[in-house]
Amino acid sequence: MTTDEVHIDRAVHSRLIGSRGRAITKIMDDYKVDIRMPGRDAEDPDLVIISGREDDVLDCREHLLNLEEEYVCYPCFLVLLHCFDTVGWMSGRAVKTCATCRKILFWNE
Repeated sequence: MTTDEVHIDRAVHSRLIGSRGRAITKIMDDYKVDIRMPGRDAEDPDLVIISGREDDVLDCREHLLNLEEEYVCYPCFLVLLHCFDTVGWMSGRAVKTCATCRKILFWNE
């Protein structure tokens, strides 16, 4: 049994966990590993611990890092600095995209 520590941006933890823990449970089942997320008072809130067979742990680590990259786009965090393009309106809200990754961001105006 192997244990590996990986730093995953805390901003994506809720997306990794999913509604009622379904997403993280599916990942654990798919990769046959145990994943421990940091608690609210953790010294390192980005530290995620993966345990299981070495190959499974390494595969899961790679998957989690890929998900983090998919979920986090640094320019998306720069929305407050106006790093976006307005592309139209939907339901009375401006639809904007990140100027770098083109992910859709909704913005009330």
